[in-house]
Amino acid sequence: MPTLSVKKLSARVTLAVIVILTTGIGTFAFLASLYEIRVAKHHAEESCRDWASAVGYGIQAIVDASGKEEEARLIAEFLERQRGHNAMMGLQAFDVHLREMFPSQRFPVLNPVHSAALLTAIKAGRDTSYYEPDGILLNHLQPVWTLGPVGTTGGLTWGAVRVTMSMEEEWNRIRRTTITLLSGGLIAVVVTGFLLSRWLRRVVVRPIEQVESTLTALARGNMKARVSWTSGDELGSLARHVNQMADALAHQRELELELLHLSKLSDIGALAQGIAHNLKSPLTAVRGFAQLLQMQHPDLQHLDAIVRSADQISDIVDNIMYKSRQEQRGDRQPIDLNRLLREELRFLEADSQFKHQTEKVYRFAEDLPAVEGVYSDFSQCFTNLIRNALDAMHKSNRKQLTVETEKNGDGVIVRVSDTGSGIPKEHLDHIFEPFFTTKPIVGEAKPGEPTGTGLGLSTCVQLMKPYGAEIAAESEVGVGTTFTVRVPTRAGGA
Repeated sequence: MPTLSVKKLSARVTLAVIVILTTGIGTFAFLASLYEIRVAKHHAEESCRDWASAVGYGIQAIVDASGKEEEARLIAEFLERQRGHNAMMGLQAFDVHLREMFPSQRFPVLNPVHSAALLTAIKAGRDTSYYEPDGILLNHLQPVWTLGPVGTTGGLTWGAVRVTMSMEEEWNRIRRTTITLLSGGLIAVVVTGFLLSRWLRRVVVRPIEQVESTLTALARGNMKARVSWTSGDELGSLARHVNQMADALAHQRELELELLHLSKLSDIGALAQGIAHNLKSPLTAVRGFAQLLQMQHPDLQHLDAIVRSADQISDIVDNIMYKSRQEQRGDRQPIDLNRLLREELRFLEADSQFKHQTEKVYRFAEDLPAVEGVYSDFSQCFTNLIRNALDAMHKSNRKQLTVETEKNGDGVIVRVSDTGSGIPKEHLDHIFEPFFTTKPIVGEAKPGEPTGTGLGLSTCVQLMKPYGAEIAAESEVGVGTTFTVRVPTRAGGA
């Protein structure tokens, strides 16, 4: 039977979920970082623009309100105060000739001015922002206008202000946020993958593995295999259907074996009846000639032994013919259980172990009432019990078989006891289950060791059920076992 790749399927599902989650978290982190960068740039540019505008308006106010003698001093003091208020930004002032005015010793700006961008801003008369090639420094250029020709050669432009901001700390913050987000996401993915694998293992893999092992066991002939896992979902429904199929297979197997057994019994019975019938005539002739010789030659020895042996053989043949006729009848009839047991026990005399190595104790109650039933049902049931008793004493030093009957109210009790190995308590509740056996199966037994199919006792229960009969077992390990069959004299339904 092909092996289902359940674990591989679970691993693939888990891996797919992990890949999807990782991709989603990575995409989210990437988009979040882009958004953070955009917001950071927007805020930085606004800050630079606002400060540059404020500084430009301040310079414009100083130029418009002061004289030439005080202008340079006031602008230098103003720029120095502004640099001190915001040490994180660089502040420079340029004239129309792109020359830096009022440089600071306390707050130097290390990056050189971008001359082309500065010239463009002054000529166009509008502010502009740009980043250095390294992407870390942000520059904002703000033209400064005046009402008069101060600082110009005939125009209204005084010069320009450049505000420089380092974005390194902001980029590092965004990088740390992205790394934290990715790390947390990956941890969440790992935890989710672990929990998902455990969930799949519990909810999907284990039930399917049970179904797989049950189907494998059924294919190998273990009709007791069942799926123990249950739930209300589709897998639970699958498990229930597998168990129903197993029950049907077990019942079918039991019926097949029972029919095979009955067929063999029928064939053997018909053959035995034919043999017995064919032996009857020559046996009668042997006995008649022996008796004739006794009358003609009374002095001949051993003729009495020949006559007795012929009588014994005649009794055996009569017994075979009687049993065969009874076994082939399928109708109900009154049955004398004492006679039935005696007939079955006489048949077992053909077994050398039973005949020579087993001590036999029979206690048959007198005036035992007859029971109604099919002869073959009772003969097969008691034959199974007696053979089980003999098998149980296979390794026992003392082999004693006890068969007894007694009248009990409106029924009959039959007991079959042995001095065998006994049945452990943990097995006693299962001995009537189909296919349960403690004996080795055919092919695994040692030479001469009894084998079992697990159907003997379960067949006894099924055979006795239509008659309302009950079968109970008492056992003690190392002492022996007693099977008690209680049969009502008036059987149940047909």
